[in-house]
Amino acid sequence: MPAYKYKSKPMKKKPAKKKPAKRKPAKKKPAKKKLKAVRLTKAQEAKLSKHGGHHSAKHMAMMRREMKKGKSFGAAHKIAKKAVGK
Repeated sequence: MPAYKYKSKPMKKKPAKKKPAKRKPAKKKPAKKKLKAVRLTKAQEAKLSKHGGHHSAKHMAMMRREMKKGKSFGAAHKIAKKAVGK
């Protein structure tokens, strides 16, 4: 009887089908915190009134809002320019 040199390779198992992932329930967004009634200092108010002569009411309102959040005058000005314009 002839001896066979080559042996058949064992068949590879097919990977198991992945089950569809279960969707997690959507997380609720935390409620927005109310801002405390923050007042601008007299120096800030003076600077804004001087600055308001050559800017729109929208620009100035946005600057006031940002400054009440804690931004500096310069940072508030940059944000207002970008969002509203002059």
